[in-house]
Amino acid sequence: MIGTGRARLYTAPDAACDSGRFLIPKDRATVYTPFREWVQVMYIHPETGEDTMGWMLGSRLETAGKMGPR
Repeated sequence: MIGTGRARLYTAPDAACDSGRFLIPKDRATVYTPFREWVQVMYIHPETGEDTMGWMLGSRLETAGKMGPR
């Protein structure tokens, strides 16, 4: 996660679908599905192991690597 301040997570790729959850700068998330300017992500809390799925604006992410086959 890049930028400043909280990056809101949404239940769908639509600004009207705020989930009340967010990521903060330097949080790391796994990107699953892109849709226009949105991406579906999963975040796993490093201490609790709790996972959170949601949609966020792709402009708030920076690619750090890839998973899976080349």
